[in-house]
Amino acid sequence: MNEQQITDILRSCLRQVANEQPPLDIASIRENVVAFRIGVFLEARDEFREYIIDSEYNRDVAANDLKRRSTGGAIRPDLVVHKRTGNNEDNLLALEVKWSNSQPEAIQDDRHKLADIKQKYEYPFCVLLILPRNLDNFSDNATIEFIS
Repeated sequence: MNEQQITDILRSCLRQVANEQPPLDIASIRENVVAFRIGVFLEARDEFREYIIDSEYNRDVAANDLKRRSTGGAIRPDLVVHKRTGNNEDNLLALEVKWSNSQPEAIQDDRHKLADIKQKYEYPFCVLLILPRNLDNFSDNATIEFIS
C-alpha cells in the first residue's frame, strides 16, 4: 500500500460520510464522531480485512502499558489500523482528525503526536485529516497530510 492508495481510500470514506442519510450535523459535532464514521467505512473495505480498526486505541500490547508520547503523555490516536499483536510490523495507519477551524496549536500538537507514533510504533502511514465544517465537497475540501 502507498500514500496515494491511502488518500484514495480516505477520500472514498469521506464521500460515504457526506452521503449518509440522515446527514451528520457537521457544523456542531465533535471530531471523534466523524473519526468513528470513517472507521466504520474503513472496516468494510477489502484492503483492511486482515486488520482491526480501533478508535482511540492506547495500548502497547508488547509492553502491557499505555502507548506514550516522547513527552511522557499517553497517546490515543483517533483511529488506528493494526493487528493488535504488539508487533510494530503489524501497524499500518494512525489517523488524527481535526476541523479546519481548530486552533493552530491543536493541529500542530496532533502533528507532533503522529510523528511520535510513527517514530516509536513504526506506523508506515500517519495521517492528519483536516476537515471542513460543511458537507459541500466534503471529501475534496479535506486536507490529507502524511506525517513523515
